[in-house]
Amino acid sequence: MKWLVLLLITLPAFGITFPEYLAAKKKNISHERHLPYLLTHGHKTETSVLLIHGIFSSPLYFKGMANAFYERGYNVVTIILPGHWEKDWYRMGKMDSSEWSKEADIGWELAKQYGDRVILAGHSLGSLLNLEQSMKRNREEIHSMVMLSPAVVLNWPTVLSARVGETIHIDGNTFVRKKPDGIQTPDFNPRAALLIKETEERVMKKPITVPYYMAYTWADPVLDVPALIRYFNQFQVKRKVRSFSLTSGVFHNNISQSPEDFLTFTTGEGNAHFHPMMDEALDFIESL
Repeated sequence: MKWLVLLLITLPAFGITFPEYLAAKKKNISHERHLPYLLTHGHKTETSVLLIHGIFSSPLYFKGMANAFYERGYNVVTIILPGHWEKDWYRMGKMDSSEWSKEADIGWELAKQYGDRVILAGHSLGSLLNLEQSMKRNREEIHSMVMLSPAVVLNWPTVLSARVGETIHIDGNTFVRKKPDGIQTPDFNPRAALLIKETEERVMKKPITVPYYMAYTWADPVLDVPALIRYFNQFQVKRKVRSFSLTSGVFHNNISQSPEDFLTFTTGEGNAHFHPMMDEALDFIESL
């Protein structure tokens, strides 16, 4: 009995370790470049980071963010969301938004294995899912949030385009003139925006209680920025917000990427303001 008790208290709370999580993902991810990764200092830190990517993205696309946290002394856990870079290139069109939330649940439990408290960080969809995590977890276990262009309110042209695209069976690949290949180009399925909309409606029913750093850009082609601002202004929590102007060169897709690590599906450059932004974010959360 003594050994059974010892085994139970030493097992991970969710019943999975990061190496096991990675091994499972290797079986269905289309290319190793998109696999989740762990940055660890070799011991459990007081605070760890759960970093979640945005739509059509993967952990590959925000190595600059991961390194910024790691260099400040945090263990960093990344995950890859269902429907992203899987061997079934077209699974996004077959899934339910609850699958994303369940994957974020796994991410939370993994992050808890590497830190007593967790910083919830992410871009776009990743920020939305971490916002949902903040509403599900014990407040004492959450340190803070870092949200870059959180997909809290998609604008009406994005939602309308997605509804039309799904109805007449036209995806975004038609417009970028690139077919999905599982390596560099995903299936830009219009259903993705509708799944985000479902997640938004679920998340926005509850108040925000966790201090946060948020950055957004007025040159955002997919978010309703005025509505996003109104939403966050409802809640009286400690926060620091940075906005980028229309002429800043910062857009929805590059706000989370450093110039050195920039990757995109088409053309462009990374966020030239990335490093000052991340320094500001880290200084703020470490002042709490």
